[in-house]
Amino acid sequence: MDFEKTSTGFKVVFFRHGKDTPSGGVNGGVNGGVNFLLEYIKDNPGKRLPHLSQAFAKPEKTVEKWLQKLRERGKIEFKGSPKTGGYYAK
Repeated sequence: MDFEKTSTGFKVVFFRHGKDTPSGGVNGGVNGGVNFLLEYIKDNPGKRLPHLSQAFAKPEKTVEKWLQKLRERGKIEFKGSPKTGGYYAK
């Protein structure tokens, strides 16, 4: 799966797994989601969990896990109050 920026947002491209396309497996999917989330936060600083969940069409719990991984790696930080703050890349 690839994410591509467009002038109004982004599009998701899905690939079939076959001989010519390697499978990322479970870790590939998680790490891919984390990496795409980091890029999205870099391009859209200050967004909150509900917005990120909607943008990726994933449950909040899933995006929350991705955010936790990025925080643990020191890649992002939450700035502002719990009600109005958002995530920013470091």
